[in-house]
Amino acid sequence: MLAILMKKILMIIIFVLFIIVGLIFRNGYCMGTKNYGEVRLINKADKEIVSGTIEVCRQKFTFKNIKPNDSIMFSFKIKSDSGYIVSIEFISGKQLKEKIGYVCRGFSFKDSLIIKSDDVILESEVLKEIKEQ
Repeated sequence: MLAILMKKILMIIIFVLFIIVGLIFRNGYCMGTKNYGEVRLINKADKEIVSGTIEVCRQKFTFKNIKPNDSIMFSFKIKSDSGYIVSIEFISGKQLKEKIGYVCRGFSFKDSLIIKSDDVILESEVLKEIKEQ
Protein backbone atom coordinates (compact mmCIF):
# COMPACT_ATOMS: atom_id res chain seq x y z
CA MET A 1 0.00 0.00 0.00
CA LEU A 2 2.79 2.38 0.93
CA ALA A 3 4.69 1.50 -2.25
CA ILE A 4 1.68 2.42 -4.43
CA LEU A 5 1.31 5.74 -2.62
CA MET A 6 5.01 6.52 -3.10
CA LYS A 7 4.77 5.71 -6.84
CA LYS A 8 1.80 8.08 -7.21
CA ILE A 9 3.64 10.87 -5.38
CA LEU A 10 6.74 10.31 -7.54
CA MET A 11 4.61 10.43 -10.73
CA ILE A 12 3.03 13.74 -9.61
CA ILE A 13 6.47 15.24 -8.87
CA ILE A 14 7.80 14.18 -12.29
CA PHE A 15 4.70 15.60 -14.01
CA VAL A 16 5.08 18.96 -12.21
CA LEU A 17 8.78 19.11 -13.13
CA PHE A 18 7.94 18.51 -16.82
CA ILE A 19 5.44 21.37 -16.70
CA ILE A 20 7.98 23.72 -15.11
CA VAL A 21 10.72 22.80 -17.62
CA GLY A 22 8.26 23.23 -20.50
CA LEU A 23 7.27 26.70 -19.31
CA ILE A 24 10.91 27.72 -18.98
CA PHE A 25 11.68 26.64 -22.56
CA ARG A 26 8.48 28.22 -23.89
CA ASN A 27 9.40 31.61 -22.43
CA GLY A 28 12.95 31.51 -23.81
CA TYR A 29 14.81 31.47 -20.51
CA CYS A 30 16.98 28.50 -21.40
CA MET A 31 20.07 28.37 -23.57
CA GLY A 32 20.59 32.14 -23.51
CA THR A 33 18.20 32.95 -26.35
CA LYS A 34 17.66 36.58 -27.14
CA ASN A 35 14.82 37.55 -29.43
CA TYR A 36 15.10 40.86 -31.17
CA GLY A 37 13.70 42.68 -34.13
CA GLU A 38 15.02 45.16 -36.61
CA VAL A 39 12.66 47.31 -38.61
CA ARG A 40 13.66 49.63 -41.44
CA LEU A 41 11.22 52.33 -42.49
CA ILE A 42 11.66 53.26 -46.17
CA ASN A 43 9.96 56.34 -47.59
CA LYS A 44 8.80 55.37 -51.11
CA ALA A 45 6.20 58.15 -51.22
CA ASP A 46 6.76 61.22 -53.35
CA LYS A 47 6.54 63.53 -50.29
CA GLU A 48 8.80 63.98 -47.27
CA ILE A 49 7.68 62.43 -43.98
CA VAL A 50 7.83 65.26 -41.44
CA SER A 51 7.09 63.08 -38.40
CA GLY A 52 5.98 59.64 -37.38
CA THR A 53 6.04 56.80 -34.90
CA ILE A 54 6.38 53.04 -34.95
CA GLU A 55 5.04 51.08 -31.99
CA VAL A 56 5.93 47.42 -31.49
CA CYS A 57 6.21 45.19 -28.39
CA ARG A 58 5.27 48.07 -26.07
CA GLN A 59 8.14 50.18 -27.43
CA LYS A 60 7.64 53.44 -29.31
CA PHE A 61 10.08 54.94 -31.80
CA THR A 62 9.74 58.46 -33.19
CA PHE A 63 11.33 59.94 -36.29
CA LYS A 64 11.32 63.17 -38.29
CA ASN A 65 12.25 64.47 -41.72
CA ILE A 66 12.57 61.33 -43.86
CA LYS A 67 12.95 62.44 -47.47
CA PRO A 68 11.67 60.32 -50.39
CA ASN A 69 13.84 57.20 -50.91
CA ASP A 70 15.58 57.69 -47.53
CA SER A 71 15.25 55.20 -44.69
CA ILE A 72 15.80 54.81 -40.97
CA MET A 73 16.30 51.66 -38.86
CA PHE A 74 15.23 50.73 -35.33
CA SER A 75 16.07 47.72 -33.17
CA PHE A 76 13.75 46.38 -30.50
CA LYS A 77 13.43 43.54 -28.00
CA ILE A 78 10.61 41.10 -28.58
CA LYS A 79 9.03 41.04 -25.15
CA SER A 80 5.62 39.78 -26.27
CA ASP A 81 3.60 38.97 -29.36
CA SER A 82 2.82 42.20 -31.18
CA GLY A 83 2.18 43.93 -34.46
CA TYR A 84 3.40 47.26 -35.80
CA ILE A 85 1.39 50.44 -35.38
CA VAL A 86 2.72 52.99 -37.87
CA SER A 87 1.71 56.66 -37.79
CA ILE A 88 2.99 59.00 -40.51
CA GLU A 89 2.54 62.69 -41.29
CA PHE A 90 3.70 63.94 -44.70
CA ILE A 91 4.86 67.47 -45.44
CA SER A 92 1.53 68.05 -47.24
CA GLY A 93 -0.31 67.44 -43.93
CA LYS A 94 -1.69 64.08 -45.07
CA GLN A 95 -1.59 61.39 -42.39
CA LEU A 96 -1.42 57.58 -42.49
CA LYS A 97 -2.05 55.22 -39.58
CA GLU A 98 -1.75 51.47 -40.13
CA LYS A 99 -1.66 48.34 -38.01
CA ILE A 100 0.41 45.81 -39.91
CA GLY A 101 2.47 42.66 -39.44
CA TYR A 102 3.15 40.37 -36.54
CA VAL A 103 6.19 39.50 -34.42
CA CYS A 104 6.25 36.85 -31.72
CA ARG A 105 8.48 35.51 -28.99
CA GLY A 106 10.71 32.65 -29.98
CA PHE A 107 11.92 34.23 -33.20
CA SER A 108 13.96 37.22 -34.34
CA PHE A 109 12.76 39.43 -37.18
CA LYS A 110 14.24 41.78 -39.78
CA ASP A 111 11.38 43.74 -41.33
CA SER A 112 10.98 46.62 -43.76
CA LEU A 113 8.02 48.98 -43.63
CA ILE A 114 7.69 50.58 -47.05
CA ILE A 115 5.75 53.82 -46.90
CA LYS A 116 3.75 54.71 -50.00
CA SER A 117 1.56 57.78 -50.45
CA ASP A 118 -1.58 55.83 -49.45
CA ASP A 119 -0.34 52.59 -47.90
CA VAL A 120 2.23 50.82 -45.73
CA ILE A 121 3.71 47.57 -47.08
CA LEU A 122 5.52 45.02 -44.92
CA GLU A 123 8.44 42.90 -46.09
CA SER A 124 9.38 40.44 -43.35
CA GLU A 125 12.26 38.04 -42.74
CA VAL A 126 12.42 35.64 -39.80
CA LEU A 127 15.99 35.20 -38.56
CA LYS A 128 17.54 32.40 -36.52
CA GLU A 129 17.65 32.90 -32.81
CA ILE A 130 20.87 34.48 -31.64
CA LYS A 131 22.62 33.08 -28.59
CA GLU A 132 23.79 35.55 -25.99
CA GLN A 133 27.55 35.57 -25.59
